Amino acid sequence: YSNNNIQRFKLNNASEFSSANIDTSKYYCIVSSLDAKKAIDVYAGKTADFTNVDLYDLNKTDAQIFKFEKNSDGTYSIINKNSKKALDVYANNTADKTNVDIYTSNKSTAQKWYAIKNADNTITVLGVESGKALDLYAAKTTNFTNIDIWDWNKTNAQKWNLLKQ
Repeated sequence: YSNNNIQRFKLNNASEFSSANIDTSKYYCIVSSLDAKKAIDVYAGKTADFTNVDLYDLNKTDAQIFKFEKNSDGTYSIINKNSKKALDVYANNTADKTNVDIYTSNKSTAQKWYAIKNADNTITVLGVESGKALDLYAAKTTNFTNIDIWDWNKTNAQKWNLLKQ
């Protein structure tokens, strides 16, 4: 025992988690639970690696449409319809406020997500590497509000609705 963070663990009650059963044959808009008129959006519909992901008025363009692909380990890769690129935690960083962008799908842990079903039928999306939630920065709902990762705190800034397309 050395009393440092390497030896500290956070245990959660397994009954607290319920995996969302997402239809992987469908496409979805990922809509904020704070404002049903706002969705996760790939900035300006761009397709380049490292393009930012933010919140924008729900318009159902391909920049806002995603497919959840199930990986063999039970996680999901979230693929944008327009770019065919995955939601990616920048540089596989695990710090709060780490940016989420799109990047060529490579099945790394920076692109693997757990989808947790919440009691209110929303989902929380947790990064495999960090255990942190896909988060709407500062719970703001204005256009271009950044999407990042943040400690899972079960607030509405981390809850999303899937709108089938």
